[in-house]
Amino acid sequence: DRLAPSWLAASVRQDRRTPSDDHGWLRHQPESVSAGERNWRIEQQLQAYAPALDRFCISPAPDRALRELLESCRQERIEAALLAMPESSELRSAFGPPAGRALASYLDDLRRDYGVSLLDARQGAPDADFADREPRLPGGAVRFSQRLERGATRFLAGNNSRIMRGNREAEFTARGKAS
Repeated sequence: DRLAPSWLAASVRQDRRTPSDDHGWLRHQPESVSAGERNWRIEQQLQAYAPALDRFCISPAPDRALRELLESCRQERIEAALLAMPESSELRSAFGPPAGRALASYLDDLRRDYGVSLLDARQGAPDADFADREPRLPGGAVRFSQRLERGATRFLAGNNSRIMRGNREAEFTARGKAS
């Protein structure tokens, strides 16, 4: 990838030499992937992340940064909410139940400690919107952004029930502020 990027198909290269547009954004590569390529990408990523997934924990430095941000929001009386971004079903299952419980506990602690709400979009996108473990296909990103806009608008208007409907049965759920 680094020494001879032209030897690789653009869809698998990891270089960032693509020129940006007039706004500084890079065009997404690829626009779509086949089922076989998606499966290959996911397998590669899960192998690469397996050691971290096996030892999942909340790292102190990012935790501290998030808590400092939430504390600043509280001090400045800025309404804040947490957003858990969409994940492919393969990624969610790779974490396993102990990691899922640890993440849920962490998010609940943040809600309680800072009085913030949680918009949980982890199951808010169908697997077809993912090139691999992240929502990286442009069409899926657009659909997620549209759902997020609609849901955030309702959320900010005070609707703290289920607020964002995914393409299938998956929904974004909002858990209100902890008392």
